[in-house]
Formats: sequence, structure tokens, C-alpha cells
Amino acid sequence: MCEPTTALFITSLAISALAGGAQHMAANDAASAQKAYQEAQMRANNEARLQNAQNAIKEQNEQTTAERMQQMQHEQSAAREKQKNQADFLQKRGTALASSPNAGGASLDALMADYSRAYAMSNDVVDEQLKMQGVAADTSVRGYRDRAESRINSQQGYIPTPVQGPNALAAALGFAGNAVGAYNSATNYGRTPLFSKAADKK
Repeated sequence: MCEPTTALFITSLAISALAGGAQHMAANDAASAQKAYQEAQMRANNEARLQNAQNAIKEQNEQTTAERMQQMQHEQSAAREKQKNQADFLQKRGTALASSPNAGGASLDALMADYSRAYAMSNDVVDEQLKMQGVAADTSVRGYRDRAESRINSQQGYIPTPVQGPNALAAALGFAGNAVGAYNSATNYGRTPLFSKAADKK
């Protein structure tokens, strides 16, 4: 049978051990929960960033394709315009030659030169317009690419914060401190406090 002092010490020590173990388990569970939460946040963030990047690239490709198709239409329109200019030039030249089969000399040469210059100027206008449309298209395509890159880079990655788990050394030191406290309480069990003795002497 244990003495009251020994029994008190063992009971206090057991309670301290249980309390310390429960605290350690609670801290470990909290750290595990925080880690699982951060892992879930990271997965969700990665999925969102991937989806955002895919959407940005898809939009860029669609806009670029539409711009290039429009440029092809401009080129086809320019080709038809130049064909029309050529047809007009040939018709005017044929009409001039037919209306004066016996004509010649400087006057006919000057007329043919005027027709040639007008034909060349018309084609130059078409070429310059097509060139400007091409520059505008290239500028738009670069803008689509820059906007896509900016959209992708705008969504930052999730950076988890360090998870502080339970400290085994701190738990051991805490248990040791509790043990010392339990021992002191047990050894002082039944003793009259000093301030009580001083009060009795009065």
C-alpha cells in the first residue's frame, strides 16, 4: 500500500503525462489539418492557373486566326482590284488603238504613256493599302500575344506558409517540469504553509 505522499505524486505525474500527451496530439492534429488545407489550396490554385492559361492561349489563337483570315481576304481583294486595273488599262489601250488605226507618232505614244502611268499608280495604291493592312494585322497579333502572356502571368501561384508541428523537446521539458511540480506538491503534502505558522504565533 502506497503512502499518501507517494500516491499523490504518482497521481499528479499520471495526470501531467495524460495532459501533456493530449496537448501533443492536439497540436499534431492541428498541424496535419493545416498542412492538408494548404495542399488542397495549392491543388486548386494550380488547376485554376492551368485553366486560365489554356483559356488565354485559346483566345489568342482564335483572335490570331481571325486576324490572318481577314488579312487573306484583304490580299484576295487587292488581287481582284489589280486585275480590274489591268483590264481597264488594256481596254483603254485597245480602244485608243482601234479608234486610230493609222495614227502614230508622239500623240499616241503620249496617250499610251498616260494609260501606263495611271495603271501603275492604281496598282501602287492597292499595294500600299495592302501593306498598311498587313502592318496593322501584325500589330494586332502581337497585341493578342502580349495580352495572353499578361493574363497568364497575372495569376500568381499559391505559396504555403510553414506549418509548425508539435515540439517533442518542449513537450518533454514540460513533462519534466510538471513532474518536479508534482514531486514538490507531494513532499509538501500535509505541511502547514509558512505564512500560516507566522499567523498562529501572533
